[in-house]
Amino acid sequence: MPKRKRLKPCEPLEQYIKRHGITRRELAVRLGFDEDTTKSLVNGYRPVTAKRAVAIEEKIGIPRETLRPDLFVKRAV
Repeated sequence: MPKRKRLKPCEPLEQYIKRHGITRRELAVRLGFDEDTTKSLVNGYRPVTAKRAVAIEEKIGIPRETLRPDLFVKRAV
């Protein structure tokens, strides 16, 4: 099987894990994603899609524009 190209690791998810003192498994449960998907997102082997960015924002509060500034514009408060 060919090796997957690694993207830039998802720093907001890494920071969330460290700030809350949780494991990737616990993050997966909070997000409702399977462990492999969560690990691939955090490590940069799978991109955070627009749909996933919205789901992450809804479930754990990381703003979608932080996860994907190329797709979402910062909203006025």
